[in-house]
Amino acid sequence: MEDVIIKIKGMMCEHCEKMIHDAAVGVKGVRKAKADLKKAR
Repeated sequence: MEDVIIKIKGMMCEHCEKMIHDAAVGVKGVRKAKADLKKAR
């Protein structure tokens, strides 16, 4: 399994963080995902 870190611009709240997480885990082949508001990734 490979780790991939993607920088995200525009996250402003925990709701944005959850939306990014949910979108990432919805991608075929993604087994787990974590969005981090403070680190913008």
